[in-house]
Amino acid sequence: MTMRYEGSLAAAQARIEAVRSAAYAGSRDFLNGAVSGLSPYITHGLRTASELLAAQQVPR
Repeated sequence: MTMRYEGSLAAAQARIEAVRSAAYAGSRDFLNGAVSGLSPYITHGLRTASELLAAQQVPR
């Protein structure tokens, strides 16, 4: 699976909103797992770990 990344805050926010914590937690270590695709946004400072944690505290 190839992910495409757009370098914008809106694209980062869309990825954050698409994360399903339970699915991610249960399969993130597998090649076909529910990865978040957030690494480039964190690495390049578009989002912080604190922002991601706060986003996941909201009930879905």
